[in-house]
Amino acid sequence: MPISHDLIPPDINEHPPETLVHNGLCKVSACSHCGVVQLMLQYLTLRFDEAAFSQLVATLVLAEKKQEARRQAQAAGSIQPSKSADSAQTEGLHTQRLPTHLH
Repeated sequence: MPISHDLIPPDINEHPPETLVHNGLCKVSACSHCGVVQLMLQYLTLRFDEAAFSQLVATLVLAEKKQEARRQAQAAGSIQPSKSADSAQTEGLHTQRLPTHLH
């Protein structure tokens, strides 16, 4: 699903983002004027509209909770480790393509 370009400011200098989180590896910024959320991972910058970013965060939190529950179940011996560790880590992350804009 292509993103509507009217949601993305044509020039980030027109809408300077407010930094919400910056830990050296990742920087999350949001424009209070237009609501665009910008995620910067070293050399990669992704922009999302506010709803898509909220959905991404919720999906990542859910995946982490599922992974933690699986680790606890494995530690308790109630389930066997899966053959594909990647499937547990990415479960739910590819269910829907989120609109993004590469900068």
